[in-house]
Amino acid sequence: MTEIIPKSEAKNYFFRIGAALILLRALTTGIQKGVNLIIAGVSAELYTELVDGPWYLWALSILPLYLVALPVFLRVLPTPPEKTEMKKFAVGKTVAGAISAVPVMYIGNIIGIITVAILSFATGNDISNGLVSMVDQSPVWLTFLCMVIIAPLGEELIFRKLLCDRLSPFGECSAVIFSGLAFGLFHGNFSQFFYAAGVGLILAYIYVRTKNIFCSVAIHMFINLFGGVIAPSVLTGRAIEILEKMAQSPDTVTKAELSELYPLFAFVICALLLFVVGIILLVIFLRRIKFDKSSISVEDGTKKALWGNPAILAALALMLVNFILYII
Repeated sequence: MTEIIPKSEAKNYFFRIGAALILLRALTTGIQKGVNLIIAGVSAELYTELVDGPWYLWALSILPLYLVALPVFLRVLPTPPEKTEMKKFAVGKTVAGAISAVPVMYIGNIIGIITVAILSFATGNDISNGLVSMVDQSPVWLTFLCMVIIAPLGEELIFRKLLCDRLSPFGECSAVIFSGLAFGLFHGNFSQFFYAAGVGLILAYIYVRTKNIFCSVAIHMFINLFGGVIAPSVLTGRAIEILEKMAQSPDTVTKAELSELYPLFAFVICALLLFVVGIILLVIFLRRIKFDKSSISVEDGTKKALWGNPAILAALALMLVNFILYII
């Protein structure tokens, strides 16, 4: 039986979720900008040296979020109306979700590249993807630690476990959409928004269906490993140099140079297979998609109460500010 709650109670509940997201974004960005300003003010030379290296950038992207903003986020969030019992790890759904996320990741990435190219042309600014620069400058083990271990664990805790548990009783569909949208917007730039939002929708759906956070964590780890660690490791500057040589004068390419491209060829074949199988699974996935009936509804409409809440709207608007800063 569906419980109906007063809109005043729902307004306060959703307001706290929005306020928690505002603080999560504001504290993270505020500390990052503040630290940069302080260091630059003390020594411009030191600031330039730090920014040119990967350690400082990774630390600045991770530490303010998880050591400062996340505890505040947890403090402000309302208590979930229902307790979510964690179920057994669903291997089949996890594997299918991971493969389905591959084409979403690539298509979203292409949309992001096109969008950034258009914005760069329209504004006259060279809009770069900071994450790509960080990955290029970082040793593989550091990228693996930050992208494959820390980020999936932290982001799935925030955007799936903490948000979906509080929104799913009001409707799993709204919880999935909100989780995916907030996840994409939180990345703060057009380069990452489209694939992050798309993959975020899959991660949220897998979580609400399996009720096991480790399923979405595993998928997130796989996607970041495949796209953020393995891909840059095989598509190196040396590989690009040999490919350009093959395009200009293929007869001059030696067997030794060709052998250097074997890891890249293997990766491309694997990526193509995953893309095709992922599209097939995604079609099946979309045809079979289902959501359980909400256990709680709001008088005068749950969707209106959630999406029309001033704090929720302010949180989404604040995250959009980063997109504007990213362009200019």
